[in-house]
Amino acid sequence: MASPRYSEELVLRVNELYYDFTFQQYGAIHSEMGANEKKRWENIAQQFLQFPHPAAIADLGTGNGFVPLTIAPFLRPHDTIHCADISAGMLQAAQRNLQAATLPPAFKFVKIESQAPLRLPFDSETLDAVAMNSVLHHIRNTSEFLAEIDRILKPGGLVVIGHEPNGLFRQHPFLWRNYRFLSSVIHPTIGATVVSQKLRLYGPMMKLYYRLFPEKGERSRRMMEQINRTLIEEGISQKPIQLEELANITDIRDMEGFVPDQLLPNYRLLHLESYDYLRVINRHRPNNPIVGWYNRQLAKRFPTCGGTFFVVLRKPGE
Repeated sequence: MASPRYSEELVLRVNELYYDFTFQQYGAIHSEMGANEKKRWENIAQQFLQFPHPAAIADLGTGNGFVPLTIAPFLRPHDTIHCADISAGMLQAAQRNLQAATLPPAFKFVKIESQAPLRLPFDSETLDAVAMNSVLHHIRNTSEFLAEIDRILKPGGLVVIGHEPNGLFRQHPFLWRNYRFLSSVIHPTIGATVVSQKLRLYGPMMKLYYRLFPEKGERSRRMMEQINRTLIEEGISQKPIQLEELANITDIRDMEGFVPDQLLPNYRLLHLESYDYLRVINRHRPNNPIVGWYNRQLAKRFPTCGGTFFVVLRKPGE
């Protein structure tokens, strides 16, 4: 369960402030979402986003426009993609990237307000599809968020959820322990981070790291100062949050993940991919043949329990 220490309002506002501060570095920070995710979204666009009528599609948490840039070549001039984000900075980046490309559909840019409860700025039953990539785990109250998606979707509309942590992976006694053991052996810093968090030494370790790398430390200091000043001025927080808390707040549901077919249980499951059985090891050893072979073996043995999932669901009714 999401930590009760952090309110929905706090989580939303911290996400907004964090991405407003870091939007120019977003591509470098999330470089792991590259070729493989692009291929998945291209396949989804070809299989599911071809509508016989002018379609309205919303990309929630559009970031720098990764999803619209990827699916737009497969759409038509009379289709519209609504690019929506909680961060005004990210919307600026998306608008800049999409305007620089020559793509068929029309694009609209929509700001989502970071107010609790979260409300999506679309009328009821007006969208043919809702897409989001690596967004859901940033939302504390996912049940209300998914209810909002259900509200804005037309009957028979599609929900495409990409690059989210799979709860089945974390619940699996072998896969989770296998990953934690191998990652700690191959990348000792991971094991050290886990131990330091349990011993409450993570904060001092981060302070030491930023002393060794003062440029990164100064940037983080300015970011946290700006975030905390805003939170306190707006009355959202009574005391400053610490740097070591930031990831726990912005990625509030990352550690527990989601069970794909339980997200919207009344919806029809059209497509499910499960992958990334070795997670950080994959990112640090992307071309290692042994890592690739072991991933494939785990995928054959546990096809729905990979660390990350990609799912397409259809709303009841036509």
